[in-house]
Amino acid sequence: MSSFAPFILAVFLAVCAVFDLFYRRIPNWLTYPAMTAALIFRGINGGVDELLQGLSGLAVGMALLMPVYLVKGMGAGDVKLMGVVGAFLGPKEAFVAFLWTGVTGGVYALILLALHPHQLVIFLKKCLQKFVFIGKVLFYGVSGAHALSPFDEEPAHQGEGLKVCYGVAIAVGTMGYLLCKGGGHSSWPPFVCALSSRFF
Repeated sequence: MSSFAPFILAVFLAVCAVFDLFYRRIPNWLTYPAMTAALIFRGINGGVDELLQGLSGLAVGMALLMPVYLVKGMGAGDVKLMGVVGAFLGPKEAFVAFLWTGVTGGVYALILLALHPHQLVIFLKKCLQKFVFIGKVLFYGVSGAHALSPFDEEPAHQGEGLKVCYGVAIAVGTMGYLLCKGGGHSSWPPFVCALSSRFF
């Protein structure tokens, strides 16, 4: 793909991160045009092969975050945003960017917990509920698990807990990967390089 693609992607990610911070959502009018633009750009510059790479990347990017979305761990906009990353980068790099995003999201969550230590119990309870929900998905299927979901059983006074803007984690993680790749570095953080080198 063109050398301009990473720059275009970085600008788009920055816009989505800011929007997610202020409005707590990533709207379709940002993600759908970006998906379309990435695929058109690939098709024009590389023909059918590049277009197929973009479609594969789109599918991989969304599939990687779909399990988290199904357990109500993030919004649909975050899944679509990762799909945009895949459409721009292709399936292999989408997977590496996903690993970076996971590290960034973990650090982000730890920072939020450090700033709001009173939310730790709620955070841990929500994590436990998500694991329970995954078990229900395995036994009852997605629709059945939603019908038996523990999330609806939370008391109203418990509060909503920490609000993690996953769009920010996706943006920072992906841009970190692009900067590291552009600078000729092969590892940040080290285990990401170790994992990705096994596959790619």
